[in-house]
Amino acid sequence: MQIKNVFSSLYKIIFDTIFYTILFSLFLGLLPESFFSKFDLKPLSFDNDHLNKYRSYSHLKWNNDLVIKSKYIGSDVLHGPESLAEIGDYIYTGTLGGLRENQNILYILEASTGLYRVDLNQKKLHRLSHDANVIEKKPIIFNDFVFDPKHSDLVYISVSTSKRFLDQIVWSIFENDLTGYVFAFNITSGESFRISEGHAMSNGIEIVPQQNAILVCESTRNQLTRIDLDKARSFLRSKQKVLLANELPVFGEMLLGEPDNIRLDPSTGDLYVGIVSWRHSGKHLKDYFAQWPFIKTCVGRTAYALYVFFDYLNSNLISMDSLEKYKNDLFTGHFIYNLMPEKDGAIARISSKTGRIVKIYGSDKFFGVSEAITDHEGNLWFGSFRNSFVGLISQKNL
Repeated sequence: MQIKNVFSSLYKIIFDTIFYTILFSLFLGLLPESFFSKFDLKPLSFDNDHLNKYRSYSHLKWNNDLVIKSKYIGSDVLHGPESLAEIGDYIYTGTLGGLRENQNILYILEASTGLYRVDLNQKKLHRLSHDANVIEKKPIIFNDFVFDPKHSDLVYISVSTSKRFLDQIVWSIFENDLTGYVFAFNITSGESFRISEGHAMSNGIEIVPQQNAILVCESTRNQLTRIDLDKARSFLRSKQKVLLANELPVFGEMLLGEPDNIRLDPSTGDLYVGIVSWRHSGKHLKDYFAQWPFIKTCVGRTAYALYVFFDYLNSNLISMDSLEKYKNDLFTGHFIYNLMPEKDGAIARISSKTGRIVKIYGSDKFFGVSEAITDHEGNLWFGSFRNSFVGLISQKNL
């Protein structure tokens, strides 16, 4: 009888906690936006039903190649090696938006401070562009870049969002932020002009081997968007209406996950795309919220309210490392990663001619693969913004 009472009391506590939390969250969701002037979250509904059509991708057998065929380099030494570039006998990496080799010179793009040329001999950086806040007078996140194959001083740069800084990028993904854009930048004159806008988290950017199109990874839409390269160049000659992302063609197949960076394998003409999490068995929990923006508003505002509460506790009453971590996770939105399995990271190998996915390299151990490149021997290297190593698969195991 006593045990029964204990379970009954425990059940009531759990039920009441869940019930009143839901009520509180719904109440916050119904409040006017003016109450959340410091937390601008406006989720948009979007269709991601293709994620449940994984059976139509049956020709792509899910595997564990990124684990069983890989050698891990720099384990627990490298932290979030997001992008990679090969120059000579070296692979360069770092916690940066993008790295590129161009005419045997290393260039890097930092999310907030822009584009740099690296003097590898003197170990010096030469800034080529302005800070993000100078260009837009508001937060933007530089993500990736690619050089025009015919104009060596012209660079195409993707901007993930013009709404937030990097530390809160998860909230832009969560709300289906459509403030991403692509612009061209002349590293000699310093001139820049916008080419396209309205992208859903524009991420990696690459030029196909036919040199007639720019491909932009749109992470939230799970697709590669195609921009005609001649059309992009025409902005150099005359001022034109900016291209709208939702009017641009999709390149190839829809992807069963969020594309991050994209790199061309010059030896085969194929494209390697880092995938945050491949839905090889259907949607994740967070995917079901895509068409319920009000629920997302409730979740986001509840997280912000808890952040304010924990921040007050931490600053005025009790200071604890664990409290600081919870507070930061709520502020940045990183707790949303808990709605995804910490596995299923992947690399998609895509034909640049047809856009068809040729092969998937998967992982049952980690997620968050951000980029993959091939070196001059045909070996495959991959990095991840969420993990502390660089992976290497030898050419014979591909």
